[in-house]
Amino acid sequence: MVQICKKASTHTLIALLIAPLIGCGSSGSTIASNSSAGPSGKSIQGPIKGATIWGDGLSSGTRFSIDSAEQGTQTTTSDGGSYTLKTTPSYKYVIVSQGGTDTLTLKPANTMIAPGGAKAVSPLTTLVMLDTTGKLATTLSALLPGGASFDSDFTAISGLSPSALMFITSVTSAVTTLNLAIADATKPGTQVSTLQQNAINMTVFSQLALTLSSLSPADLSNTATLSKGLATGLTNAISSVVSTNPNITVPTDIAKTIADSSVATAANVVGNATGDTNLKNVKVSTVETLPGVTVSTTGTVTESAVITGANLTLVVNTITNTANTASASITVTSTPSGYTPPPITIANNPTVTAYSLIITGNGNAYSVKTFTIAFSDDMVATQSGGTNYAHSVLNPSNYTFSQSGCSPTSYASNTVTFTCSDLKPGTFSVTIPHATATGGVWANGNPPLGLLVDNTKTFTLPFITGSSGGTYNLF
Repeated sequence: MVQICKKASTHTLIALLIAPLIGCGSSGSTIASNSSAGPSGKSIQGPIKGATIWGDGLSSGTRFSIDSAEQGTQTTTSDGGSYTLKTTPSYKYVIVSQGGTDTLTLKPANTMIAPGGAKAVSPLTTLVMLDTTGKLATTLSALLPGGASFDSDFTAISGLSPSALMFITSVTSAVTTLNLAIADATKPGTQVSTLQQNAINMTVFSQLALTLSSLSPADLSNTATLSKGLATGLTNAISSVVSTNPNITVPTDIAKTIADSSVATAANVVGNATGDTNLKNVKVSTVETLPGVTVSTTGTVTESAVITGANLTLVVNTITNTANTASASITVTSTPSGYTPPPITIANNPTVTAYSLIITGNGNAYSVKTFTIAFSDDMVATQSGGTNYAHSVLNPSNYTFSQSGCSPTSYASNTVTFTCSDLKPGTFSVTIPHATATGGVWANGNPPLGLLVDNTKTFTLPFITGSSGGTYNLF
């Protein structure tokens, strides 16, 4: 595990509630030693305008602070939340979104993190990164539409399953409500540092991730068990915030109120969108009563069915009113001088740190002299069946190439080497799919964690004629 202690415009209900999610493309390649652009994506909590995005190194430096070695990756989100890192980090990293303005609410955005190479920087990616069991990403996949994952660009698909919509709405509303309640309790003249605000934000996400990772897809799809689980997570989060922030007092009994109001509202929203009378009738006072209402994990709910004035008003009013009520029992004084944020444990998932392709002109094609992919961690290479083990970096099935003829042949020092037949001019891409319980590359460790997101690299091979090719180093 790694300790961290450092210091988005579509006006739709999905944008409001999914603060969690958004998409990115793959990085390109250039000739010789020129650096290529890094991963692209969006920062969403509502689209976040003006957020600082960078690849935050995990092996050295200060977490959530841009160190000198990280400055080359830094960029700023557009009005619509889009970004492209200036270059792909050559070190183990997480993507951080810090600062900026939520263009939907016009409020300051939360600090969020995502695994290196992710398609999103959002509350949902933050939960997955803080899940040290490695279970949550797989559990969430059972709720999401086919082909979608926790970091998918949800604005680019036709809809969400009803259960996914309820889960996302519940969690996002709960985190927003607690953060807003603490902010509402901050009296004029009280100074809470950005460093402390970031630490509180990450502590809440961390405790929710720990609790939600122990729940099954069935639990997350049921109004009663989701509300109970969310209440437990918020209770733990509040206790942790209070114990590590001596200037803040928050009663744990507001956890149940926030959880119940968040899930009941989410159920109503989904019920309004799907016509499910049982969900429409879920009340805050009885939401935790078993057996609860089970929400479907199949089918989709489109934005046009969800985005109604009534639904938007319902969500915003619930968050605002619940936060206002809770803030009356919270006390906040200024951040103590010399404040040190608590360490937050994040999943030590592997990332791809470098690609290298060296080619030489060979008539009207290219001979491959060297093709390697480097990982941030030592990867599984020979277990239970050798190179064909489902999670081995030497298993050919764990890679997809746009041109045939490449296969992994050796592995050493966190780097896998491929043997390839001649490549044609034009594009040549390789994709390493995100790991699942049944396939995809894993790192050595306990628990073994694999790539959390798809990694695609596209090289551009110049067109050549006869012997005019020469040798090219592509990165």
